[in-house]
Amino acid sequence: MATRRLRKSQSTELSKVEQTDPREFRKTNEAIGLRVREGKLSLLTRKVFNVMMFHAQELKTPGVNAPIDTPSAKKYFWIPLSDLARDARYDSNDVEYLKQQLEELQNIKLLMENERQWTSERLVSSITLVNPHGLKKHSGQVWFGFAFPPEVHELVMSPGIYTRFSIFYQGLLRSGPALALYEICRRYATNPSKLTLIESYAHWYGVLTGNPVEVAALGPYKYFKRDVIKPAISEINALTDIQVELIEHKNGRRIERLQFKVQQSKQTQLAFPAP
Repeated sequence: MATRRLRKSQSTELSKVEQTDPREFRKTNEAIGLRVREGKLSLLTRKVFNVMMFHAQELKTPGVNAPIDTPSAKKYFWIPLSDLARDARYDSNDVEYLKQQLEELQNIKLLMENERQWTSERLVSSITLVNPHGLKKHSGQVWFGFAFPPEVHELVMSPGIYTRFSIFYQGLLRSGPALALYEICRRYATNPSKLTLIESYAHWYGVLTGNPVEVAALGPYKYFKRDVIKPAISEINALTDIQVELIEHKNGRRIERLQFKVQQSKQTQLAFPAP
């Protein structure tokens, strides 16, 4: 889907937001470009998970702001549901759809492997909504509570080698592949080579679409390039602080592996207002 050009009034409004919203979160490089084994990462679930990471790092400890006094409440991170919707740029009043997307986060299964450890784990272990006045009431504050599985919790709270991401720029992107590619390329923006790793078509299909990969079911590469890669690059280059370029690696006449070149945008950064 092509990126829509922002109207002048929208651009002015976004500039004002950028000037007053410098918030960032740390995302471990191990969690950038995750390959999903079960479930699917959509644009909204990607944004919601990033917002959860941001607030968990801000809160530092589970149980802070707990709206109910129970032993289990002390194991959750708590934020107002309205803060989650605002930071994820969810501008609908359809709470049921949001709940479906939150459930989808729990259905996402990841495989994490390094030199020392192999781990199969869910992205989010538990999610809850609480209104001390009653969920069916129109009064009171609805709170969003969430908890991570042990390995994910450690990656969120002690990210080790990480990349900083802006809540503002993730909010501008309007497709899941664009957000996924932005995160991967933003990681390499400060790398001396300015180049991502060279990976197979199947690898990039998995990390950009958020779908489990079945190599036998992959369609022709030219359609993936047309429908996923090119729109994602256009969106990133038009709306964010980096510029991305596709590099194709051939085996004979066949394109088998892909890589991306990334540069910081040449546009000047907006100054923050004086205190």
